[in-house]
Amino acid sequence: MATTVAPKPARSRIADTKLIEELGALRKERKELLRTLQAVEKGDFTARAAALYPSPVVDSLNNVIAMNQRVAKEFERVGRVVGKEASCSSVLRSRPRKAHGVRPSPPSTRSSATSCSPRSKSPA
Repeated sequence: MATTVAPKPARSRIADTKLIEELGALRKERKELLRTLQAVEKGDFTARAAALYPSPVVDSLNNVIAMNQRVAKEFERVGRVVGKEASCSSVLRSRPRKAHGVRPSPPSTRSSATSCSPRSKSPA
């Protein structure tokens, strides 16, 4: 005795249209995410991804970029402060590393108070 299987109902055109629209939206979002990531990669921390609809991926990316932007601004601020306040040449020099079997040069005999004035302004 042969069993008959009922044919599966065909997908409706409405469902197909909805899937096509959703796929198009995902492609646009992917392009927008890539554009934003490439801009950030080049150092543009003002770039943000535009969400076509509520998207946790876009929201998270924008939050990470905003955090990176704040960190970059803080590094710039610290660099300016250090650059203005550090008039001591020894701050700019790095200490030589101790090579195997080689003694490092003796430290300077001048005190840091006499050799460095961190808050003095140089004459213009």
